Amino acid sequence: MLELAKKVFSLMELFYDLLFVYAIAKMTGQIHHLHHGILAWEDFRSFLIILASLLMIWMYQTLYSGLYFTWK
Repeated sequence: MLELAKKVFSLMELFYDLLFVYAIAKMTGQIHHLHHGILAWEDFRSFLIILASLLMIWMYQTLYSGLYFTWK
């Protein structure tokens, strides 16, 4: 199956994508440290809340730029 590459329409879109990927990569460090092989529930819960918030912001930003920006 032939896959077509998605074109980046603006540098702002690329910047936000890279910014959110970097933030998610940094957040995984929060659950990387285990204590005796067990992840604390509080750490996992805070990771999920932050991840859900960040993904929601990312999706809103992507939807907003897809609807309201004109690509020339």
